[in-house]
Amino acid sequence: MIPPTSIDGTDITGATIDGTDVTEITVDGQTVFTSIPPDAGLHYYLADFNNGGVIEHYTLPTPYDLANRSLQFTLTGMSGSPGICLSNDGTRAVVYDGPNSGLYSQYDLSTPFELSTVTNRTDITNLPDANLGSIQFGDNGNKFYITDTGNFSFIRQYDLSTPYDITTASSSGSQNLGQGGQPGSPAFNSDGTKLIWGERIGQEIYSTPLSTAFDITTIGSVTSFSANSGDPSAVALSIDGTQLYTRHWSPSIVAEYEFGTPFDIGTLSYIQNSFSTQSDAASHQFSVNPWQV
Repeated sequence: MIPPTSIDGTDITGATIDGTDVTEITVDGQTVFTSIPPDAGLHYYLADFNNGGVIEHYTLPTPYDLANRSLQFTLTGMSGSPGICLSNDGTRAVVYDGPNSGLYSQYDLSTPFELSTVTNRTDITNLPDANLGSIQFGDNGNKFYITDTGNFSFIRQYDLSTPYDITTASSSGSQNLGQGGQPGSPAFNSDGTKLIWGERIGQEIYSTPLSTAFDITTIGSVTSFSANSGDPSAVALSIDGTQLYTRHWSPSIVAEYEFGTPFDIGTLSYIQNSFSTQSDAASHQFSVNPWQV
C-alpha cells in the first residue's frame, strides 16, 4: 500500500506517526489516515494445546504471507490450552497458561515480537480462565479481552489503567457471542467499530458493529457468512481490512479470504489459499501482528 502524499492539499510526503509511515485506508466508506507499524503482518503466532501446550512464533517473508512462514521459536511449559497476545510495538506479551490454571504471565520482550527474548515475567492469578478461548489487547492497550469458549461463549472486557499492563485490569463488561455454536478467537477492525469471529461448531463467520469503539457491551445486529473451509475456531485480519484468515481444528488448516469492501463480511470471498499447519488440529488461537492499530 502506497502512503498518501497529501491531506486536503497539505503535503505529508514522508510523514510519520510515532515513527511509522502514514497510510490511507477506507473504513465503512470513510477515509482514515493511520500509521502502519513497520512489523505489521510479519509475525504469526499459533497456540497449540497438544504437546503439553506450546506457542509457536513464525516470521513471514512479506506481510501476511502465512503460507511461506518460517518457525523461529517455540515457547513451551504451558499446562494445557494456551493463548497469547502482544502489544502493538511488540515489547509486551501476555501468555495464558491454560484452562483451570488461572495463570496469566506478562513478559517484556527485549527484541520486539521475538518470543525468544522474553524477560521480566510477572504472574497474574486474579483473572478468569480463557477456557478453549483466547486473549487479546484492544484500543492501543487500554483494553484487554478474555474469550471463554469452553463453558460460556463469553468475551470478557477489562479496562487497563496502564496500557498493556494486565496487572492494572478492572472489569468493564461482558458479552455472550454464542450464535448456536462455540465462538472462537475474535478480531477487531482497525478502529474498533466492528468485531468479527468464527464459530467452531456452527461453521459460520460473524460480524457486529460496536457503537462505542472497542466496547463489546455496545454490539449491534449480527450478520453472518458461511465458511467455505470448515469450522473456524479463530480469525485474524490484515490491518487494512482486505484479508481475513481463519484457523480450523478439522481439517487442521489456515484458510484465507478477501474482503471486497474492507472489514465487510458480506463482501468476503474464499480465495482457496488454504494450507495445513505444522501443529496438530488442537490449535485454537492464532494471530498475525498486530491485532489493531
